[in-house]
Amino acid sequence: MSKSILIKSSLAKKYWMAATGLFLCLFLVGHLLGNLQLLLPINEASDSFNLYARFMTSNPIVKLLSYLTYFSILFHSVDGILLTIQNKKARPVAYAYNKPGANSTWSSRNMGLLGTVLLFFIIIHMRSFWYEMHFGNMPTTIIEGEEVKDLYLITTQAFERFWYVALYVLSM
Repeated sequence: MSKSILIKSSLAKKYWMAATGLFLCLFLVGHLLGNLQLLLPINEASDSFNLYARFMTSNPIVKLLSYLTYFSILFHSVDGILLTIQNKKARPVAYAYNKPGANSTWSSRNMGLLGTVLLFFIIIHMRSFWYEMHFGNMPTTIIEGEEVKDLYLITTQAFERFWYVALYVLSM
């Protein structure tokens, strides 16, 4: 099999989209499980979440997985754009009779638009939390005699703003 088939084939692109999409879904499940600590009682949640955040930023295996996640997001985005363009070029003239609601859902026909909205959300989310954790002027707290960044405080303060909660609800 030549390299051009792996790169240019729409079927291969769809398999790569599926693989990266599945990986990103698995990432989201793990991310959700870690963030569920925010729902603990306040005195437990703060320490637990901050220790979890420190672990997630200092463990080398997690760091490797985070680079794989960044790559998957970028690859999935670019591959989706290329597939959308390729699909439009494959059929430049629309069907004479088209009743898309009979064959597919609105969301499946508008994956490009929904993916763009989701990418916008990911950028906002990464800016609000990941960027602040790594490069921002973070408050700190003392846990078990050790100073750690207080991501719990940043997170809870972010969700005290109505527009931020509305953005998250809409994006979900």
